[in-house]
Amino acid sequence: MKKITLISLLVSCMSFFGNSCFAQIPFNENYATNTGWTAVGAGMTVASGVCNFNNVPDGADNRVWRPLGATLSNNAWTAEFEITPNGGNIPAHEVFSLTAGNLAPFGSGPFTPNTQDNIGVALGTTAQQLRVLFKDENVLTGDPATVPIIIGTTYFVRLSRLSPTDVLLEVFSDPARTINVPGSPICVAIPATIINN
Repeated sequence: MKKITLISLLVSCMSFFGNSCFAQIPFNENYATNTGWTAVGAGMTVASGVCNFNNVPDGADNRVWRPLGATLSNNAWTAEFEITPNGGNIPAHEVFSLTAGNLAPFGSGPFTPNTQDNIGVALGTTAQQLRVLFKDENVLTGDPATVPIIIGTTYFVRLSRLSPTDVLLEVFSDPARTINVPGSPICVAIPATIINN
């Protein structure tokens, strides 16, 4: 049985000019209800503070999504979420994604092809691990650096776009996000052409 649980999500969108922050757009989702969420496929629920993926079929477009209600910066933002993976398999499953639209993040393989840009976090690939996945138009790339995880353990994840070309993945063992797990943090170079368009 494959079950992935996301507990909460906080996205802070920031645009920088020099050292001064001139805009911050917080988005906080506690998954209390499914209001505003669109489900594609089967096996996902959003309710009672949890976004559950339970026995979700592989090889198909299965996801829940919702608009942020604001345009995400191409320069700097931070997203935080909790995840408790209770299973999974290889290859990777993108468990969190910020995309330039509402289409499938991968947009390849069995999914409807698209050129929508994407920065996200994937579970798996060659072992139980978290890693950065990104897509620049139709080129999907999984960074080789990974953070090993243990199935059934809750992790507190922070994904940050530090600049147009740098993304930072941090995986913590505590809710205050002060204790990095082994292998964390990971800084990943991405193309500056990954943008909201």
